[in-house]
Amino acid sequence: GINAEYMGDTQDWTWSEIKSDTEGPGPLSSHTACIVPFLGSEPGPCMLIFGGTDGIYTYSDLWSFSFRTKSWTLVELCQHSTCGSYEEILMENYNSLKAWPACRLYHASLLVPPCQMYIFGGAPDAKTTTAEDEVFSDLWVLDAGELTWREIKPKGKSPSRRGSTSMCYVEPFILLFGGFDGVREYDDCYTYDTQLEIWREILLTSIPRIRCGHVAALIGPRSVLLCCGCCMTFDTCMDDNFVITFPDTTLFEITSRYIIMNGLVKHLK
Repeated sequence: GINAEYMGDTQDWTWSEIKSDTEGPGPLSSHTACIVPFLGSEPGPCMLIFGGTDGIYTYSDLWSFSFRTKSWTLVELCQHSTCGSYEEILMENYNSLKAWPACRLYHASLLVPPCQMYIFGGAPDAKTTTAEDEVFSDLWVLDAGELTWREIKPKGKSPSRRGSTSMCYVEPFILLFGGFDGVREYDDCYTYDTQLEIWREILLTSIPRIRCGHVAALIGPRSVLLCCGCCMTFDTCMDDNFVITFPDTTLFEITSRYIIMNGLVKHLK
């Protein structure tokens, strides 16, 4: 696997490799990364890496990379999908650990300001997710200030079990779209109210094709860009782009050329 970190500069559109003198999480994929302004008493910003797989094991470790000191820290050693060399550590720490998300990959995460990292869904197995595998639909939040995990038991209609979904924060809501449960992809859309802790399924004015492995990004105060993805049901990858606007949940398709030629970010403000 690949064990390297890169930083992109959005001013001059260049990439640079980040060098660290400390040992990090090692080769990893299907994890999530989230930037928090601080971590416990440590000033930030810090990048939090959660979960993922090295191709053999699936993890629920939480790693922090400090952009200030250019160093890695293992914040919380939790579970390991097959114990292995971690068995003694797990037995020693089992009673002291409170709540934490299970080992997973293909989950989604995001930052809700000022310092809460939310985790949703995913799968526990490093193999390709199939109908026989367990898939998660749980929702967790990490308070980066207190360094505590909490499993949320939300009200309302929650999304079904899935991974490879997308989440984006549109204050005070988390928008979730699509995903894959090992059998099928989805084209449904949900909002989670972070203040009232309620899931709601929302109806869009039009519906993109079912998909997973896509990305979502906030491109205006109330606008979310959905980009690309794949559909294993039809054995295809997609290059389409959609924008969802709030609060009317209008969805329209755009082209990459339209984004570049029309200055979409400015257009949607």
